[in-house]
Amino acid sequence: MRKLIYATVGAVALVAGSALHYALPRVSTVQIVGVEVKRVDGESGSRDVYMIQTQELNDGPVRVFRNEDALLYLKVNSADLQAKAAALSRGDPPRTVEIRHYGWRIPVLSVFPNALSAREVDAGRGASSLLGVTLLLTGLAALVVLVWRRRRVRARGAEGRAAEPVRSEGSAPDPAGDWMDTDRRTGSGAETGSAGSTDA
Repeated sequence: MRKLIYATVGAVALVAGSALHYALPRVSTVQIVGVEVKRVDGESGSRDVYMIQTQELNDGPVRVFRNEDALLYLKVNSADLQAKAAALSRGDPPRTVEIRHYGWRIPVLSVFPNALSAREVDAGRGASSLLGVTLLLTGLAALVVLVWRRRRVRARGAEGRAAEPVRSEGSAPDPAGDWMDTDRRTGSGAETGSAGSTDA
Protein backbone atom coordinates (compact mmCIF):
# COMPACT_ATOMS: atom_id res chain seq x y z
CA MET A 1 0.00 0.00 0.00
CA ARG A 2 2.82 2.36 0.89
CA LYS A 3 4.53 1.75 -2.46
CA LEU A 4 1.26 2.56 -4.23
CA ILE A 5 0.99 5.85 -2.34
CA TYR A 6 4.57 6.79 -3.22
CA ALA A 7 3.99 5.89 -6.87
CA THR A 8 0.81 7.99 -6.95
CA VAL A 9 2.54 10.98 -5.36
CA GLY A 10 5.43 10.65 -7.82
CA ALA A 11 3.07 10.48 -10.80
CA VAL A 12 1.12 13.53 -9.60
CA ALA A 13 4.36 15.46 -9.09
CA LEU A 14 5.57 14.50 -12.57
CA VAL A 15 2.32 15.61 -14.21
CA ALA A 16 2.24 18.85 -12.23
CA GLY A 17 5.88 19.59 -13.05
CA SER A 18 5.31 18.95 -16.76
CA ALA A 19 2.24 21.19 -16.77
CA LEU A 20 4.16 23.98 -15.04
CA HIS A 21 7.09 23.62 -17.43
CA TYR A 22 4.72 23.96 -20.39
CA ALA A 23 2.61 26.83 -19.05
CA LEU A 24 5.16 29.00 -17.25
CA PRO A 25 6.69 31.80 -19.34
CA ARG A 26 10.37 31.70 -20.27
CA VAL A 27 12.61 34.26 -21.93
CA SER A 28 14.89 33.54 -24.89
CA THR A 29 17.47 35.98 -26.21
CA VAL A 30 17.55 35.69 -30.01
CA GLN A 31 17.75 37.60 -33.28
CA ILE A 32 14.64 37.76 -35.44
CA VAL A 33 15.46 36.72 -39.00
CA GLY A 34 11.96 36.70 -40.51
CA VAL A 35 8.20 36.62 -40.04
CA GLU A 36 5.45 34.87 -41.98
CA VAL A 37 1.78 33.92 -41.92
CA LYS A 38 1.22 30.16 -42.05
CA ARG A 39 -1.99 28.43 -43.07
CA VAL A 40 -2.87 25.74 -40.52
CA ASP A 41 -5.60 23.13 -40.92
CA GLY A 42 -7.54 22.30 -37.77
CA GLU A 43 -10.74 20.58 -36.67
CA SER A 44 -12.75 23.77 -37.19
CA GLY A 45 -11.20 24.49 -40.59
CA SER A 46 -8.19 26.38 -41.86
CA ARG A 47 -6.81 29.44 -40.11
CA ASP A 48 -3.87 31.80 -40.40
CA VAL A 49 -1.18 31.68 -37.72
CA TYR A 50 1.55 34.26 -37.31
CA MET A 51 5.06 32.78 -37.12
CA ILE A 52 8.26 34.46 -35.91
CA GLN A 53 11.53 32.98 -37.16
CA THR A 54 14.58 33.55 -34.98
CA GLN A 55 18.15 32.43 -34.46
CA GLU A 56 20.00 32.18 -31.18
CA LEU A 57 23.00 34.43 -30.62
CA ASN A 58 26.46 33.69 -32.04
CA ASP A 59 25.05 31.76 -35.02
CA GLY A 60 23.20 29.35 -32.75
CA PRO A 61 20.32 27.07 -33.78
CA VAL A 62 17.19 28.53 -35.34
CA ARG A 63 13.97 28.73 -33.37
CA VAL A 64 10.43 29.32 -34.60
CA PHE A 65 7.65 30.74 -32.46
CA ARG A 66 3.95 30.93 -33.18
CA ASN A 67 2.16 34.16 -32.37
CA GLU A 68 -1.41 33.57 -31.26
CA ASP A 69 -3.71 35.18 -28.72
CA ALA A 70 -3.55 33.59 -25.25
CA LEU A 71 -6.40 34.42 -22.86
CA LEU A 72 -4.48 32.79 -20.00
CA TYR A 73 -1.94 35.63 -20.23
CA LEU A 74 -4.47 38.25 -21.42
CA LYS A 75 -2.68 38.43 -24.76
CA VAL A 76 -4.99 39.75 -27.48
CA ASN A 77 -2.52 41.72 -29.59
CA SER A 78 -1.04 39.10 -31.90
CA ALA A 79 -1.19 41.41 -34.93
CA ASP A 80 0.64 44.19 -33.08
CA LEU A 81 3.32 41.76 -31.87
CA GLN A 82 3.77 40.49 -35.41
CA ALA A 83 4.30 44.01 -36.71
CA LYS A 84 6.81 44.69 -33.93
CA ALA A 85 8.67 41.47 -34.73
CA ALA A 86 8.81 42.48 -38.41
CA ALA A 87 10.30 45.85 -37.42
CA LEU A 88 12.86 44.20 -35.13
CA SER A 89 13.94 41.85 -37.93
CA ARG A 90 15.28 44.79 -39.97
CA GLY A 91 18.74 46.20 -39.50
CA ASP A 92 22.36 45.26 -40.03
CA PRO A 93 23.66 43.78 -37.82
CA PRO A 94 20.47 42.03 -36.63
CA ARG A 95 19.01 43.35 -33.40
CA THR A 96 19.14 41.35 -30.19
CA VAL A 97 15.63 40.63 -28.93
CA GLU A 98 14.18 39.01 -25.82
CA ILE A 99 11.11 36.94 -26.61
CA ARG A 100 8.90 35.90 -23.72
CA HIS A 101 7.11 32.66 -24.55
CA TYR A 102 5.59 29.47 -23.19
CA GLY A 103 5.04 25.96 -24.52
CA TRP A 104 7.14 23.28 -26.18
CA ARG A 105 8.60 22.65 -29.59
CA ILE A 106 7.53 19.20 -30.81
CA PRO A 107 8.61 18.78 -34.46
CA VAL A 108 6.65 15.54 -35.03
CA LEU A 109 3.38 17.25 -34.08
CA SER A 110 4.29 20.64 -35.61
CA VAL A 111 3.91 22.26 -32.18
CA PHE A 112 5.66 25.57 -31.54
CA PRO A 113 6.05 27.69 -28.39
CA ASN A 114 3.77 30.73 -28.33
CA ALA A 115 5.41 34.16 -28.16
CA LEU A 116 3.89 36.54 -25.63
CA SER A 117 6.05 39.63 -26.10
CA ALA A 118 9.26 40.86 -27.72
CA ARG A 119 11.60 43.71 -26.84
CA GLU A 120 15.01 44.85 -28.01
CA VAL A 121 17.90 44.47 -25.55
CA ASP A 122 21.64 45.07 -25.53
CA ALA A 123 23.75 42.74 -27.63
CA GLY A 124 25.67 41.53 -24.57
CA ARG A 125 22.56 40.16 -22.89
CA GLY A 126 22.75 36.52 -21.82
CA ALA A 127 20.86 33.57 -23.22
CA SER A 128 17.60 32.04 -22.03
CA SER A 129 16.45 32.90 -18.53
CA LEU A 130 14.91 30.00 -16.57
CA LEU A 131 15.01 31.51 -13.09
CA GLY A 132 11.25 31.63 -12.61
CA VAL A 133 10.73 28.06 -13.83
CA THR A 134 13.57 26.80 -11.64
CA LEU A 135 12.18 28.48 -8.53
CA LEU A 136 8.66 27.15 -9.05
CA LEU A 137 9.84 23.60 -9.78
CA THR A 138 12.03 23.76 -6.67
CA GLY A 139 9.02 24.86 -4.65
CA LEU A 140 6.97 21.97 -6.04
CA ALA A 141 9.72 19.49 -5.10
CA ALA A 142 9.91 20.97 -1.60
CA LEU A 143 6.14 20.57 -1.22
CA VAL A 144 6.34 16.89 -2.22
CA VAL A 145 9.16 16.28 0.28
CA LEU A 146 7.16 18.05 3.03
CA VAL A 147 4.07 15.90 2.40
CA TRP A 148 6.21 12.76 2.37
CA ARG A 149 7.88 13.65 5.70
CA ARG A 150 4.53 14.41 7.36
CA ARG A 151 3.19 11.04 6.25
CA ARG A 152 6.25 9.31 7.72
CA VAL A 153 5.83 11.11 11.05
CA ARG A 154 2.17 10.11 11.20
CA ALA A 155 3.01 6.50 10.33
CA ARG A 156 5.61 6.34 13.10
CA GLY A 157 3.13 7.80 15.59
CA ALA A 158 0.53 5.20 14.62
CA GLU A 159 3.06 2.38 15.04
CA GLY A 160 4.00 3.69 18.50
CA ARG A 161 0.37 3.82 19.62
CA ALA A 162 -0.23 0.30 18.30
CA ALA A 163 2.69 -1.02 20.37
CA GLU A 164 1.25 0.33 23.67
CA PRO A 165 -0.99 -2.05 25.76
CA VAL A 166 -4.60 -1.08 25.39
CA ARG A 167 -7.07 -1.48 28.29
CA SER A 168 -10.58 -2.01 27.08
CA GLU A 169 -13.21 0.38 28.35
CA GLY A 170 -15.01 -0.88 31.45
CA SER A 171 -12.45 -3.58 32.25
CA ALA A 172 -11.57 -4.12 35.92
CA PRO A 173 -8.11 -3.08 37.08
CA ASP A 174 -5.57 -5.72 38.04
CA PRO A 175 -6.12 -6.49 41.76
CA ALA A 176 -2.59 -7.76 42.22
CA GLY A 177 -1.13 -4.54 40.91
CA ASP A 178 -3.43 -2.39 43.05
CA TRP A 179 -2.67 -4.52 46.13
CA MET A 180 1.06 -4.12 45.62
CA ASP A 181 0.70 -0.34 45.21
CA THR A 182 -1.44 -0.18 48.36
CA ASP A 183 1.02 -2.26 50.30
CA ARG A 184 3.89 -0.04 49.31
CA ARG A 185 1.95 3.06 50.33
CA THR A 186 0.92 1.50 53.67
CA GLY A 187 4.44 0.36 54.42
CA SER A 188 5.85 3.77 53.71
CA GLY A 189 3.30 5.37 56.00
CA ALA A 190 4.04 2.89 58.80
CA GLU A 191 7.75 3.50 58.59
CA THR A 192 7.18 7.24 58.66
CA GLY A 193 4.91 6.95 61.71
CA SER A 194 7.31 4.76 63.62
CA ALA A 195 10.15 7.10 62.87
CA GLY A 196 8.11 10.00 64.20
CA SER A 197 7.28 8.18 67.44
CA THR A 198 10.93 7.26 68.01
CA ASP A 199 11.96 10.85 67.66
CA ALA A 200 9.36 11.81 70.17
